[in-house]
Amino acid sequence: MKKAEEELLVEQKARRVLRKFGARIARFLPLEEYETVIELRIDLSGARAKTLRVLQAIGSQIDDASDGDSGPISAVVWSGYLHLNPTFIQVHVSATSSDCSRLTIKGFAREGLIKQKSALTAVDRISKLLG
Repeated sequence: MKKAEEELLVEQKARRVLRKFGARIARFLPLEEYETVIELRIDLSGARAKTLRVLQAIGSQIDDASDGDSGPISAVVWSGYLHLNPTFIQVHVSATSSDCSRLTIKGFAREGLIKQKSALTAVDRISKLLG
């Protein structure tokens, strides 16, 4: 996870949940990660388009890797208890054959003492919507 993406998580959490001292506190929370891989029987461009639609529908898309069919697609979705925890999602799409694509979905979330499993929940929700 890049430094800018990590700062985005801190900013989102501070803005919505922790308010006044949120940015200071959120920087020290541990980063939780979760990753899963799914395969779709869709060509590469179709898989990228479907991924973009799903991420735009449930979150705030921040990057679509506009350099064609390479690079990750990124978004921030709300997950955890009452959808109050921002989770950074990154989807890498690659072709396995002419009509199949592999999607690697990664989730990153900052969580406090009470584990909400935000990254796991968000990645599972997205993989169900894509699959």
